[in-house]
Amino acid sequence: MKGRAGLSAVTVSLMMLVLAGLGAAIAGLAAGGAAPSVSARRGLAAWYAARAGVAWAAQATEGYTTADRERWLALDGTSLELAGTGGPRFSIAINYSDPDDDSATADSVTVSVTGLPAAGGVESRTLRAVFTAPPPGEALLFEDHFEGDMAGFDQRYLAGSPASAHGGIVPYTTGGAVPGGDVDGLLTLAEETGGSPSVLVMGGEGEARLSLFSGECLKWSAAPGADPCAYPECESRGECRAREGFNAPLDEDGYQNYFIKARVRLNFGSGYGIYFRSGYADESDPAAIDFGSLSGYAWQYDAALGYLAPCDLASAVFGADGVGTLAARKIHGGSETCADECGVYSLPTSGAYPFFCPENRTGLEQLSGWRWNNADWYAGWNVIYLYVYKGSAKVYVEREGQGLGPEMTGTVDLGAIGTARAAGSIGVRVFGGARIELDYLRVYGNDANHDPSTFAGAP
Repeated sequence: MKGRAGLSAVTVSLMMLVLAGLGAAIAGLAAGGAAPSVSARRGLAAWYAARAGVAWAAQATEGYTTADRERWLALDGTSLELAGTGGPRFSIAINYSDPDDDSATADSVTVSVTGLPAAGGVESRTLRAVFTAPPPGEALLFEDHFEGDMAGFDQRYLAGSPASAHGGIVPYTTGGAVPGGDVDGLLTLAEETGGSPSVLVMGGEGEARLSLFSGECLKWSAAPGADPCAYPECESRGECRAREGFNAPLDEDGYQNYFIKARVRLNFGSGYGIYFRSGYADESDPAAIDFGSLSGYAWQYDAALGYLAPCDLASAVFGADGVGTLAARKIHGGSETCADECGVYSLPTSGAYPFFCPENRTGLEQLSGWRWNNADWYAGWNVIYLYVYKGSAKVYVEREGQGLGPEMTGTVDLGAIGTARAAGSIGVRVFGGARIELDYLRVYGNDANHDPSTFAGAP
């Protein structure tokens, strides 16, 4: 369950929704030619309170799975006031159904919410909503539509510089003492001047990077004896910035298996990428935030890279324009590179999606690019599906408006470039002066190597 501060914020928002909706409904009744009776007003207040309770329950249980059965049941009997003492209120009853007594299959949770217009009121209204509790391996671990305030953005992401309009975003460097990220205003939220509703704009010049920690939190230093993840206490210290993570579990082999889904539109420029299983040199030191030491993996669309043939030409995908391509790269020293241990192309594997390391090989055939023209990438929204599971990652891209659904672009063999990184952060990078609009970023568990046809997060 989320912290008290988070629930308080939700309750305040719902209170405003209740009062605004109630006022509009009463005004509508009055406009009908008759003053609403006391009973009618109380009935409306009770109905809006019940509706607010359903929304509250949905937010309070975000990410719950069958493993959270006791947390679901703990909500039974919850009662909250929405407008101060004596105002509208709701109470919740929980009916948890697990007919096969198996936590590996989805369960059904019926949430009954009874709204009352005020303390001691008798005009009640009850609404029922049925929620699905998915198995733990299919849980929604994180979701961001970039509609929240900048304080929440700052509390989750590593990006930018205090010199920017964001103010609170943690700085990082790309090497030495040179600041990177948002010193040029490369990240624009909806609340900022020029921002678009529910969209994060990244890039426009230079390079923009964003990183989201994969553990429960980024445990930097805090006051002696304090919880290192106590965010308000930590942020009262100038050298300390704790960060919330999306808390991806480790499997029995020590891997973090997750599914990343992002809706992106490329406005112009060279391209963009998605980081996964990444991290920098010393994440325990608040003074060492350094994307210049980032290691891990990145999937990206690069308009200028070109398509290089894997060893077995049968797995090559011939395209239309001979320029842009989809690439998976190793990150070393903050850059997408082959670096050490990069034995790409050494073992032909039919159907495998290779890492692209043109700097390590010569004499390879230059093929046409991906099957889509470069212009297709600037024509509309694309949804990226990235299923990371143990030593591999499956990548799908859906071009909205084409009616084709997610198209598989290949399977990335993480072991093809040396030792596979088993866990780590996810993020987004925009390079080569490109600019993107990021509509949402979602992370799900992926403990059974899912794909769009089986996964709970499929469209």
